[in-house]
Amino acid sequence: MNQFDLSPFVSQFLGAAEFQSYAILDGHIHDGWYIHSDHPKYAETILQKVNKHVFTDPDGLMENIYQITSFLQKKYPSQKQLTLIPTISGIIFFQALDGTIWRMYERIPNCYSTQITQNLRQVYEAGRVTGYFLKQLQDYPV
Repeated sequence: MNQFDLSPFVSQFLGAAEFQSYAILDGHIHDGWYIHSDHPKYAETILQKVNKHVFTDPDGLMENIYQITSFLQKKYPSQKQLTLIPTISGIIFFQALDGTIWRMYERIPNCYSTQITQNLRQVYEAGRVTGYFLKQLQDYPV
């Protein structure tokens, strides 16, 4: 992933907040960065550039993510959920002049991802949380 100025994209979500970025090097679909900022509400976030070769309908992708995360946040308000951060203008993603699609999420504290499991406990937990996620969506109006 090439290093370049993320300011034009971060500012769409965080305004004039000062920030530092750290590339997420183990992503396999999207380019991503951890963003640490002085924003009063969103100090720890993840910025992603959506891979439009994999997701050819970014509008549909983002609407689907928004609908599902909103449903879960309403149904389970005390549970920490994946949370999209809207742009300053209130939309759920930013499309740059070059056509790239950018989105930002709140970073969930104490969470991490792994590409290769180290033990059976990690395999168990991955299956458990996937099943729990699907169970929470059993009432989702499809």
